[in-house]
Amino acid sequence: SPDSLAFLLRSLRLAKATQLVKKHKLFLELAAQDFAERVVDLSTGPVKRSQHFSSMKDHSIRQSSCYDNVMVAVVYQELKRLKLANPLPRLNYEKRLVKHFWNGHYFYDDLAKKRYVAGDANVFPFWTGIIKDKRMLRSAIAAMQRAGLDTPFPLKYTAIHAPHRWIGAHWLTLNYEGTSNWTNIGLVYLQLLKRADKLAFARQYASYRWLIQTHKNFPELYDPSGKPYKNAVYLCDEGMLWSAMFLEL
Repeated sequence: SPDSLAFLLRSLRLAKATQLVKKHKLFLELAAQDFAERVVDLSTGPVKRSQHFSSMKDHSIRQSSCYDNVMVAVVYQELKRLKLANPLPRLNYEKRLVKHFWNGHYFYDDLAKKRYVAGDANVFPFWTGIIKDKRMLRSAIAAMQRAGLDTPFPLKYTAIHAPHRWIGAHWLTLNYEGTSNWTNIGLVYLQLLKRADKLAFARQYASYRWLIQTHKNFPELYDPSGKPYKNAVYLCDEGMLWSAMFLEL
């Protein structure tokens, strides 16, 4: 998964774990080299279109997803900040994300550029700090709101069943990563909403308080009706550690 290395490197930097970075310098640089060879089309810069990576929305088979390309930008950025050998092409990844994925209103889900709004594609470019433009953030939030990704609370991956291929496990857990509401990207969305629209943030924050108080838990995801997701073969996980993001709010 392309985000594994991205979040490992960022965590080490934010934790100011200088000694750990020095101790494991060889491992981290070998991991970066492996990342570059497996994930990135080194001749052009973006994530390989021909490869399927298990990352955000891991049941879907997307063509160089926006989310994965954001993670490449994060890896490039963090390798530089940690002063580690950087095998990724020397490119302006912010400009490339805008050029290849931004349509003037929101970020496309992947390089297929189909006309639907995807939650992960429109929160992580901003949440990671790769894209800093406040007007673009407000535009992306408005697009997600118009599409209904934040109802009955944040956040759906898509408001429709996205027209891309799926792995076989998808058919055992229908709508697991479709129009269900995920609490992980919901909390990322709330962090962005707090910056961009304090009134909307207060309303959505209250909906999460209600969910926690009602279920006395923090489930992984909810079905479109607002109930914890379950079907004949799967019941959503409980007590998710990403509830720490709610406390941070």
